[in-house]
Amino acid sequence: FTVQLGPNPETLDPALNSSIDGANTIITTFEPLLLIDENNEVVPGQAELPEVSEDGLTWTFTMKDGLKWSDGSDLTAKDFEYSFKRLACPDTAAPDADGNTTTDPDWDALNVHASEDGKTLTVQLSYPCSYFDKLCAFAAMSPVQQATVEANGDAWCTQPDTFVCNGPYMISDWIPSE
Repeated sequence: FTVQLGPNPETLDPALNSSIDGANTIITTFEPLLLIDENNEVVPGQAELPEVSEDGLTWTFTMKDGLKWSDGSDLTAKDFEYSFKRLACPDTAAPDADGNTTTDPDWDALNVHASEDGKTLTVQLSYPCSYFDKLCAFAAMSPVQQATVEANGDAWCTQPDTFVCNGPYMISDWIPSE
């Protein structure tokens, strides 16, 4: 189907978007770990509901089986690890990463780790955050495919043939201002 969601989005890169226009498209072309339903309840997205440690610091997400990118390749917890660390990396200059002090090129200071088999993602917080599950449903926390981003730079999300996503819809044609 054809849809017009508003003015041209500034970007469709989940980490770089800061506008409602871009978010309207991102939430239909990407799916984060968790979702918010019509009752404002957190529900599973790409992962089951997380296990949270008693102290509220360790959040463990188990990925659903059979996850795929729009190009047919497998999507795993490693994709979320990359995406979360990319969001926090100063080089990305993400508007939602204010106050970031992570300068390690491997971004390990963020304390987000995927299991070797890509089935679980563990996030270790510095302090408890009772609404972290809702943050994990935020458009900026959507995964991006590392190989596509690294091969195409900032242009990865500007053309349908390089716009690899994981949501219910994908972009087959995009004509800015039309």
